[in-house]
Amino acid sequence: MSSEPGTTTTPGDPATPPDPDPTPSPTPTSQRIRQLWAATRRLGARIEANPTRTAAVVALLIAAVPLGCTAANKLFPDDAVKLQVHQLDDPCSSDWLVRGSSTGYVKGLEHGDERQFARWEREGRIAHRDFVAALVTVRGNTDNPVRIQDLTVTVTSRSAPLAGTPSPNTRGCGGDTPPEALGINLDAMAVGREVSLLRLQSSPHQKEAAKAALPFGVPVQLPRTVTDDDYYSLYLIGQTKSSSCTWQARLTWWDGEKTQYTTLDNNGRPFLVTAAP
Repeated sequence: MSSEPGTTTTPGDPATPPDPDPTPSPTPTSQRIRQLWAATRRLGARIEANPTRTAAVVALLIAAVPLGCTAANKLFPDDAVKLQVHQLDDPCSSDWLVRGSSTGYVKGLEHGDERQFARWEREGRIAHRDFVAALVTVRGNTDNPVRIQDLTVTVTSRSAPLAGTPSPNTRGCGGDTPPEALGINLDAMAVGREVSLLRLQSSPHQKEAAKAALPFGVPVQLPRTVTDDDYYSLYLIGQTKSSSCTWQARLTWWDGEKTQYTTLDNNGRPFLVTAAP
């Protein structure tokens, strides 16, 4: 499922913002998560009616919840699991760098919403600054339990920090604390080398990143077992202080017969995060 980083468009004048959602924005984190669950339950009903259909959903929140689906950027309807990945682009969970000449977007970041930010990030007008978070959720899809065995992370590229203007920090809306999270110091990892969860959690070079991830949740604990009526979710938080990095993760799971692997990325592209210039 991995791919090369997508190309970006040349920044231009700020686009006309889309019509606001009927729900208030921004909302506290707890309300935002409840909205994601509600949207996913509606999506889940459609998927159950047509299981061959693919839906889009990314941050890494690990939790066992009732039957339903979490909104995210993609859904993998594997034989034994349904897996969703949702990158967090909302103002409560992101700091931004406005790239190149797109300085008109600085004010837009003060009042925009997650849909605008996700579009501008895809177009290369803004980039996640200092950290980027993604939510991964796994659900069993058969009568047999699925065992989630491991999680690995790979830095796919590293370069000088991107040029641009840092936006004011907007994250920190309060609300409930998710149960588990993995903070990753991308600067301490070699490019192209896959690093396991155990190695990350035992490395002295990762201690600061792990501490910074505690507001998202307690450290990830694997293995875990999921069935067809519950979920396992967790936050992945990739952090950098000195470079521009792309990275992705890989989930290892056992379906009862053989070991399976699923790449976790941003809708087919590696996650991108940059330090301030």
